[in-house]
Amino acid sequence: MNIKNLNKNMTTSILLQLVNIGYGILLPRIIIISYGSEMNGLVSATLQLIGYMKIVEAGLSTASIRQFYDPLVKKDSKKISDLFQSINYYYKKIANYFIVLSLICALVYALIVNTNVSNLYVFLLVGVISLSTFFDFSFGIKFYIYFLANKEVYKYQLAQIIAQVVKISITFMGVYFKIDLILLMLFLSLIVLVKIYILTIFFKREKINITGKYQFIKIDQRDSVLTHQILGLVIYNGPVILISILIDPIFASVFAIYSLIFGTFYGFYSLIYGQTLLPQLGHTISEGKKDNVKVMHEKYNKYSILVNLVIMITTIIMFESFIDLYTYGADINYYRYTTATLFLGYTFINCLKVPYQTLVNANGDFKKTIVHSVIEVLVFILTIVSLYKMISIDTFVLALLLSSFYKMVSLKIFSNIYIVKESWKQHYFQLISIFVLIIIIRHLTTIYNPNINSIMDWIINSLFIVLVTTIFSFVIIVLPDKVIDRLRFLKNDL
Repeated sequence: MNIKNLNKNMTTSILLQLVNIGYGILLPRIIIISYGSEMNGLVSATLQLIGYMKIVEAGLSTASIRQFYDPLVKKDSKKISDLFQSINYYYKKIANYFIVLSLICALVYALIVNTNVSNLYVFLLVGVISLSTFFDFSFGIKFYIYFLANKEVYKYQLAQIIAQVVKISITFMGVYFKIDLILLMLFLSLIVLVKIYILTIFFKREKINITGKYQFIKIDQRDSVLTHQILGLVIYNGPVILISILIDPIFASVFAIYSLIFGTFYGFYSLIYGQTLLPQLGHTISEGKKDNVKVMHEKYNKYSILVNLVIMITTIIMFESFIDLYTYGADINYYRYTTATLFLGYTFINCLKVPYQTLVNANGDFKKTIVHSVIEVLVFILTIVSLYKMISIDTFVLALLLSSFYKMVSLKIFSNIYIVKESWKQHYFQLISIFVLIIIIRHLTTIYNPNINSIMDWIINSLFIVLVTTIFSFVIIVLPDKVIDRLRFLKNDL
């Protein structure tokens, strides 16, 4: 394992996530206060719509990353060059398909969305937000695939951090000068070119020949990855769009804010595992070192559960006061206890799923796990259909919770059978954390009721809860593990 690169990847992953949290919280707040909840709902729905349109990528990135592992391990420079240029060719075509599809979807959505905003305005909003993805497909994502597969994703993340900082600056300037939302979104979309320029500089140092003739390489398992992506779009991108159409963009704004806050935690886990541990696991599996895979998985899974528990407990206790501060001055009330509780459960289970999904991706088991994704979507759809007569935001979150729980359990079983057999301690860590979280939720108001009057009050109280829950989580998760290992060591000595 390349410890130096692992540390760099971990550090930049954390920094990028912190910047993303800042920007992710900042932008909706600015849109809500400066442009209104309806506009925030439209922007959120547009972002989810673009997520659907990204399906033209057809699983190329995930499959390409997996295909890079073998030539990188063998240091086959010719095959690395051929593969990189083949991926570049694929994405040039994908970018063209994407922009055409974006314009079509922009027109259709503008005609059917339930809003007081003009059809032309909605069409232009979708169009300008789509530009960022178009440029990324055309020039940027090939670098992400290579750097991630080569365990150097920190280079991509540095470029992303710089671009996000520029976005924050542009956002403040746009609000200060009171520019139209479409113009602001256009400027934000074009900032992707800054990231691409930085990535080009980094890649030139890799000394990979991409100017001569190359042998075109077909990417394996794209169909299987595409199937997973299509099924995932139904669950992860569907709710906001459906809420904006079936209920109201204002309620879509509420869902989007909750999804933003809780999705930040899931994004953190996906970033750490998907961009830091995934290439390490992929290279280790390609080298046939299954014992090392188990050690890596169990070590990071244990501590990720601890961090997950600390974050979830702190969030559910401090969530109401945060929402009150965050949406102060908004045109609607954003706090809903039931919605927050359901989102917490969904996010916690989703985070527990990440390590197993990472193992599946690293092992390339895309085809074998399609049935798990199909059943996940069926659970999601059946939950919504069965509760359609009383449909609300909570209906969608409950559907997400139940479908995610199924997927987590099924991938856990699959990983233990076909990839790595976990020790019983991993099951204990997960069960005890779920049990503790349920107890906290049931007795929330009697555990801690902070008096919050300012953002500083909120920060101080949050730090206190983080400290207490960290100690508590250490006692119930890390300490028993240490004691068991010590007892086993003494037994072997006798």
